[in-house]
Amino acid sequence: MSHAIKSPHVFLYVTEKCNLACKYCYFRDKRDRSLSLETIRKLVFFLKRKKAEPIRFILSGGEPLLVWPLTKIIISFLKTAMPKSEIGLQTNGLLLDASKIAFLKTNKIDLEIGLDGGVDTCTAWRRGMTETSFRRLLGTLYACRNAGVNVNCNMTVHPAEAHAFLDNLAFLAKLPFGKIDITPAAFAAWEKPQQKTFIKDYGTAVHQHDRRIYASDAACLKRGRDWDLSLHPPGYVFPGDAFLCLAEPLKKKYSLMRFTPRACIDAKNMALFSALYDRVMSTSRQRTYRDYILEGFRVVNALTDSTHIRWKDLKVLFDSMTQICPAESQK
Repeated sequence: MSHAIKSPHVFLYVTEKCNLACKYCYFRDKRDRSLSLETIRKLVFFLKRKKAEPIRFILSGGEPLLVWPLTKIIISFLKTAMPKSEIGLQTNGLLLDASKIAFLKTNKIDLEIGLDGGVDTCTAWRRGMTETSFRRLLGTLYACRNAGVNVNCNMTVHPAEAHAFLDNLAFLAKLPFGKIDITPAAFAAWEKPQQKTFIKDYGTAVHQHDRRIYASDAACLKRGRDWDLSLHPPGYVFPGDAFLCLAEPLKKKYSLMRFTPRACIDAKNMALFSALYDRVMSTSRQRTYRDYILEGFRVVNALTDSTHIRWKDLKVLFDSMTQICPAESQK
């Protein structure tokens, strides 16, 4: 059972609530719930009992800034309970203000802000974002830089925006981001012309921006690498973030852990996930983190008896991105 316990990254989806409704969001069955501190405490103390301190906790959502008092408490708890682990916060950034930025700076929290390019692209796909809130967010990015908060970018590329990919990336590269993580939209149909455009332009992007583009997920994984864990409200645990898209009945059925009366692994689901991952994982070459993400999508399709996640489209894109690695990923 140790396979899912020694997890290098633990994603805490603090809340399902969000002030946006992005068209490509992984969260397909939101019910406006949030995690309880008690559930997080049980997971963390379970990991400590198993001597499995993660490298990094990532707080995400929904939008964790919508439940800022809870998010602050979680960060303070993690800093005390897991002092050797890093903490990151994924956000759309629209609710950041001076007091939140100061708290993040004091606690050494890195930010990852979702932004897909210029105003037309962002307002088209990040429903709820307006030109006014977009412009305000740009000012917030500079406030973070001036305060000494490290901010990276998660850029989602929808196939309908493949033609504008380089222009959008050029816009983001002028902003005070550290790394830019480029992610093709997972639930969209990537037709062959769109795939070809993206692959060609990604090669150009790597040449133009090189070390600005995050590519560590293309590095080969160590043999026998364990799963990431993701904790979803109110207390569902899965081996990765692809499982956010599961409907509520399936989350209840396939959660890896139970939290009452004490946190413990569900042996039946542990065996099921192990068998599914063994069945789908690539054995012909060393696996990368992108392979692991693809495996998660394939497992989701197997659990739902569905092909609504077109993982073969993503495989074409991910394999090409791995082959066109920026220098940063080849160290």
